[in-house]
Amino acid sequence: MIKALMFDVDGVVNDYSSGGYVEYLVSCAEARGRSFGDQELGEIRLRLVSAEKDYLEGRSDVGTFEKRIADEYGIGVDEVQWVARYKDTKANPEVVGLIGSLREKGYPVAFITNATAEGAVITRKFAKYADVFVAACDVGIAKPEKGIFDIAMGRIVGKFGIDLSYGDVVFIDDSRVNVEGARRIGIDSILFSGADMLIEELRSRGVGVRERKKA
Repeated sequence: MIKALMFDVDGVVNDYSSGGYVEYLVSCAEARGRSFGDQELGEIRLRLVSAEKDYLEGRSDVGTFEKRIADEYGIGVDEVQWVARYKDTKANPEVVGLIGSLREKGYPVAFITNATAEGAVITRKFAKYADVFVAACDVGIAKPEKGIFDIAMGRIVGKFGIDLSYGDVVFIDDSRVNVEGARRIGIDSILFSGADMLIEELRSRGVGVRERKKA
């Protein structure tokens, strides 16, 4: 039986699009005469995932990370605008409305974000929609590492006084890497692609979901 839910923030609770940011970086590079094939872009993204993990877990700083992005795409550091493009994100009203309905029905909800210290300043504005908020920059562990899920579950247990195991939780994220990581430790996970599919996925798991309401 599902007792609690854990949500990613970027691209699920809010409207941030990592794909849109990559398109922006590519356009900056193309303006400098550089072009990319799909394979090269994939390799760049994999390298930056590793660099971002170093930053999230405190092994580098924002300047180092932004310079790495600039070097990978062959653009100026001033063009990276990593935080600047993130600050205008807005809540996804359909998902936030659904989360509100879940909480009203008694389901504890945790948000887990891989936000950096700079990004978390912005991401925290969405914390009001959840019972528990866990940011990688605060705990020194990033998704899909097991420890960050354990922290979120521990905070739910502490706040609600319930017993909770991996099999009692559903995790929702728009990153396949994070979803697969959660599944490996026994957490049922949903690869998010929209509010309608999420409702159907939750209903199929016996989670009582009303027709969603907008925030």
